Amino acid sequence: MESLPSGLKTAQKIDIYLLHEIYASLAGVVPAPHKLKHFLCFNQPESTLNNTDWYIHRDADGKIIAAVCYDRRDFYTQVFCDPRNADLIAAQLEFGLNRFDGAYDTKFDHMFGGLEETVAASLEAALQRQQGRSFQTNVDNDRFEKWILDTSSVEWQTSVETAAKPLPEGFYDDSLRLEDAEMVNNAWTYRSNRSFAIVKDCIAARVTTCIRYRNATTGKEELIAWALTRTDFAVSMVKVSENHRRKGLGTRVVIKLIQRILDLKPIQGSGLP
Repeated sequence: MESLPSGLKTAQKIDIYLLHEIYASLAGVVPAPHKLKHFLCFNQPESTLNNTDWYIHRDADGKIIAAVCYDRRDFYTQVFCDPRNADLIAAQLEFGLNRFDGAYDTKFDHMFGGLEETVAASLEAALQRQQGRSFQTNVDNDRFEKWILDTSSVEWQTSVETAAKPLPEGFYDDSLRLEDAEMVNNAWTYRSNRSFAIVKDCIAARVTTCIRYRNATTGKEELIAWALTRTDFAVSMVKVSENHRRKGLGTRVVIKLIQRILDLKPIQGSGLP
């Protein structure tokens, strides 16, 4: 089992009580509370407890005001804090950040995953002040997030109507299976020696969508399009086979996936809202 990146000076294992405390303390102050909720409430608590290490910063009254999580499932270092507390996080870092995703950058242990933009900007500025150098962080630029946050837009409604149309004969909607992991990983632009494990975790632990084609004569199936979710439930790895592009299949798998995310309820027994 991998240890916490050396750049985090202090770490502690999380338990269910600390998980609850992190959510209660930070949900009202982080710029993207839905990301915190997805991360803590929609992943299996046992998985989070067994596969994450945390740096927790408390104020003088003992309240949690910042949390950094190293996630071995997704090979991300997530940051949850009010941007005004970025200096507290930066002071605990022995390294700089760049814009590369840790999943495929060879300096992975010195990277953060997708950060909410205002947190990323604050961290960059704090690191520059403290270390005297310029850094770039990997900003979370999930272009589908707007639909998760607002399903009242005309764009969303139109996309839902399009995704509801019948597929051509032989094509059908489905979820990914573990045996699809190799194909998904090989098609991922950012594949690396770590990415196969990431893909398998995405398929096994969280919602996915895909479109398959079944040949009526031979019964042979072909994976045509797919979309997955990372540990913060950001839509990821969207892909359509080259011979089937420009047919709306990519939009369809994304819309179907977002609908599944919106239908999710916190994991039973997590005790979180």
